[in-house]
Amino acid sequence: MRFALLTYGSRGDLQPYIALGLALQRAGHEVILAAPARYEGFVNDYGINEFAALPGDPTQLMEQIFSRKGLRWGALSLAQAVFSSVAPYVHELYPALIAVCQSADVIVHSLLLTGLGHQAAVHLHKPDFSALVFPLFAPTREFPCPLFPAAKTKAFLPFYHSLSHREFSRVFWQINRLGLLALRINNKAAPKLEDWPFSRFDARYYPHSTRSTWQTPILYGISSHVLPYPADWPCSSVHLTGYWPLPASQDWQPPADLLHFLSNGPAPVCVTFGSTVSPSAAQIAQRIVETLVQAGQRVVWAQGWLTNQCRMENTEINHQNVFQTASVPFGWLLPQMSGMIYHGGMGSTMDGLRAGIPLLAIPFGADQPFWARRITTLGAGIQIPPSTLKNYNLRGTISSWLIDDSYKQKAQRLSQKILIEDGPVQAVHLMEEHLKHFGMDLCPEIKESA
Repeated sequence: MRFALLTYGSRGDLQPYIALGLALQRAGHEVILAAPARYEGFVNDYGINEFAALPGDPTQLMEQIFSRKGLRWGALSLAQAVFSSVAPYVHELYPALIAVCQSADVIVHSLLLTGLGHQAAVHLHKPDFSALVFPLFAPTREFPCPLFPAAKTKAFLPFYHSLSHREFSRVFWQINRLGLLALRINNKAAPKLEDWPFSRFDARYYPHSTRSTWQTPILYGISSHVLPYPADWPCSSVHLTGYWPLPASQDWQPPADLLHFLSNGPAPVCVTFGSTVSPSAAQIAQRIVETLVQAGQRVVWAQGWLTNQCRMENTEINHQNVFQTASVPFGWLLPQMSGMIYHGGMGSTMDGLRAGIPLLAIPFGADQPFWARRITTLGAGIQIPPSTLKNYNLRGTISSWLIDDSYKQKAQRLSQKILIEDGPVQAVHLMEEHLKHFGMDLCPEIKESA
């Protein structure tokens, strides 16, 4: 069976879908992975059967999301950022997705391609899955939509939680409709967004579904030990599979200078703000590194998308106890660290929890505050909102965080539970079960081994 995996965003957004694609291939399926063209070499390094290049620049999207306005984010501002970044490419993007999906038996779409990916599935009469690493679209009374702020009062808390999920889904649907409307201005044959894959959760708001037999299941690449499965989710169509981590490619070798640095002193602290693109993030990262050096700590600074924004003339940053790198596989690096100070992003949270090290999150926007609250609730770390950094004794806070052994102990216990899971394998199993229930035949290799 041939699966089309459709994804868009930063490299961190892409990585879980490579892991999912590899698990599908190990199960005997074929995979075509569609992503922005800049990632073709990265995907090919992992041996995915086929790569399809999509138009657009994900860097622009990240800059929109983490702009000064984005730091005061809400679901609406995020949706606007997505629309303004992706809309100019819709006239190229939708035909590209149709071309990719025509050769596939099953379509799997990520967050930013939810509307277009589902519309392609409806247009081509093929089953689809929503594969997400954020708990979106399925309403629950147990926690808010990750892109909404935490409630400041406990009054009506379950109502607020449920409402936040429904409102995000509605806004996201309307933004997708606008995108396809823009496409139809120049192409009258383009489809309308008349079917929403999650209309079953709020049937009064959305048009009646045109698909009577297939309801798009949601697969969340999230550990239930980090986010317990809500009691009000329908277990038949919404699943927590466990994380979808991506190991280093077989050809990757750690740089000799990094190995030398790690072997010549105590375990460093990792500092990274991932794909956050913001001048304030660059300034905060530099301040964190300087503070750690002043406190006698060694640092591995994984600069990510901040590489070109960071000034290197500071003597503290160029200190012998600081190793700077654009990126390095966290699955390999983090188990060798004493802790991680980071932006709270989902991917880095996963890697840090799997490594069993204490975490200190400085969340800037989007889903980052949500995961920062989760690690605090789980006792695996602490968070400092960027707006309050000026009021902190940063050196004292970091020193206390590193000295307090309770964070490390809880992180290690949590890691032991997470590492037992095999999220990609579970996701493949669930997809196969849904497809068999739908009446689709799996490939002969799977039938013979079942």
